[in-house]
Amino acid sequence: MGKIIQGILGGFIGKVGTVVGSVRDGKAYMRSAGYRSGKKATEGQLNQRRKFGVLKRLISPLTPVFAIGFRNLCNGSKPQNVAFGILYSSGVVGEAPDFVVDYSKLVVSDGSLISFNNLQVSVVSRTIKAVWSDNSDVDGLDPDDQVYMVVLLHEVDLVYIIGGDVVRSSGSISYTVHELLPAQKAHVYLFMAAAASTKVSKSAHFEVSL
Repeated sequence: MGKIIQGILGGFIGKVGTVVGSVRDGKAYMRSAGYRSGKKATEGQLNQRRKFGVLKRLISPLTPVFAIGFRNLCNGSKPQNVAFGILYSSGVVGEAPDFVVDYSKLVVSDGSLISFNNLQVSVVSRTIKAVWSDNSDVDGLDPDDQVYMVVLLHEVDLVYIIGGDVVRSSGSISYTVHELLPAQKAHVYLFMAAAASTKVSKSAHFEVSL
């Protein structure tokens, strides 16, 4: 049963016959009710769902990063949907049903902003540190462009997002992984977001051992 929210001529929430009403961002929407088929899913459909599941588990904790890294690609779409479209074709590998993420193909940002110069990543006593040469005097680059680092520990399903207060001219950014977490490989992604515009850079990927 639908619930009218703005008077008899306004929008509604819920199902009325074959129509479903909803409200997003203050705007009312209507769509046809979905049809549930009684047919058994084909192997291809099941494999597609498995692949979707792998990506969903990966993308959900990274959504705040995608909101920054893909902000020029959204065009009204949600950042996680943009990321899903980018990663679906290349980010998941393997033979069905054993799909896995290829972390070297994962990108967390995409854009034309010139980013790091001589970027290097190292690990000392479980502290992951990225260093680079300040290039803010080149091509009118802004020394206040924000730097973001994402540390992904897929063996324990943890994601750490560092940044916002580190800038291009800082020359380094770091994060110390808690000593109680097991030794493992970490995937590190770095990118920049312009301070004075919506530009972002392409992300760089590194794999390190803790």
